[in-house]
Amino acid sequence: GIHMSAAERNAKTSRTLAGFVVGVITALVVAAFVGVGLDQRAEWVSLDWRTRTFTLPYRSVDILHVDIDDNALASMGRWPWPRETLAGVIDVLGECDAEAIGMDILLPDAQPIRLEAELTGGVRRIDDDAILARAIARAGNVTLAFALDFSQPDVGVMDMLTFSLPAEIDPAAAPAGRITPPLPIFASAIGRAGLATHAPDADGVTRRVQLMGHAGESIFGQLGFMLAVESLEKTHGPMGYMYGHAGYVTLTFHDSYELVIPLDGEGRMLVNYVRGLDYSDHISAGDVGDVVRPRLAAQACRRAKLAL
Repeated sequence: GIHMSAAERNAKTSRTLAGFVVGVITALVVAAFVGVGLDQRAEWVSLDWRTRTFTLPYRSVDILHVDIDDNALASMGRWPWPRETLAGVIDVLGECDAEAIGMDILLPDAQPIRLEAELTGGVRRIDDDAILARAIARAGNVTLAFALDFSQPDVGVMDMLTFSLPAEIDPAAAPAGRITPPLPIFASAIGRAGLATHAPDADGVTRRVQLMGHAGESIFGQLGFMLAVESLEKTHGPMGYMYGHAGYVTLTFHDSYELVIPLDGEGRMLVNYVRGLDYSDHISAGDVGDVVRPRLAAQACRRAKLAL
């Protein structure tokens, strides 16, 4: 047999005990690290660094953001604005030859009828929803936002079936939720709709967006995704079918073009965005309002049969 001296046995026991202690301490440190969310924060820091370091600056000349900013609120009044004002903005964008208009504004509820004094001394009854619906229909290229709450039970809405996608998607890539649709008067005026639901990380930064969701048996796309599909269809013809799982989604088009979009394990797409970089042009909605307001005043004058 193998004989060890007392000193050797003590040394071996000490090494074993030291290894055990180190293992316990490591496990406790890792548990504490995870328990306070430091592992998640480290992942965010790493992702932000990789995005800043390896993202190639890209600026699209085809996208214009119309911002509801401080200038717009100062010139056009507090939010929410009368929907007649939004209708005027859509008309102006249409006259500027916008190929597609995405409204990242939820419109689930009706605005009350307004009564406005006329120049003639009479009172005008203003149905803002009807005015906005007519503007949307005139434009013919408006994609409207709706809410899909993933924290609520799956409830399909029959009125939204026309906006669903022809797709075969693993449930992991398109989680279920409850739809809050736009008013029927708006839904009947649009050709596309997209979900505007997003969940920022705990530090307030949105690093990933849910590309799709489902309600009932229908699959719906995110608002920006639907606008991108519309743009691709102008080049490649109608989208034929879409399929995928939690790792990717593939879009097929009429001319056999395929686009593969990588997703994470929960069906979310990474937002390849670096704070501080301008990816497209911006204009204040207040600047568009500078065109809208004189038109509304001119309409009031025409109704009063006055000449300025």
